[in-house]
Formats: sequence, structure tokens, C-alpha cells
Amino acid sequence: LYLALLNKDARQSVEVQISVDDWPLRSAVEIHEVHADSYLAENTIKSPDTVTLAGPKIERVKGSGMTYQLRPNTLAVLRFQSNGRRGD
Repeated sequence: LYLALLNKDARQSVEVQISVDDWPLRSAVEIHEVHADSYLAENTIKSPDTVTLAGPKIERVKGSGMTYQLRPNTLAVLRFQSNGRRGD
């Protein structure tokens, strides 16, 4: 399961509560982030590092979900995986 989150605000982070019901999750999620000073920013030959890619980083999932802090002007893609076991 992939989840894409976008925060276009230039100053404020957003705390996102994520819950996945009826699908058992592994205890870790893989996260890739794209960040820039503005959501309209783009890389050019003169400024190749205006938009940066970070990741993958791993964060913990507790039970069926997690809390994620999405930074300003950031696109994050979270990759959740099943633990292969079905719940009761």
C-alpha cells in the first residue's frame, strides 16, 4: 500500500494520523520525501539541488497505524507492507 502526502504550506508542518484497518501491517514503513523551499520549485542546470530527494528512511508502525510529521513544502510517499497474517 502506497500513501502519498503533500504539504504545500511554506511554514507549517502537518501531523498526520494514519490508520489501516483490516489489513495487518509490518512493524516498519519505508518513506521517501521530496522537499523544496516552494512547491513550485524546480531543479535546473544552474541550480540542480533546489528540489531534494531524501530516503528511504524507516519509521515504526504501532499496531494498525502511525503518526507522521509532514514538513513544509514536502511530498512524502509512504510504503506500507502486509505482515502476511490476517487478524481475527
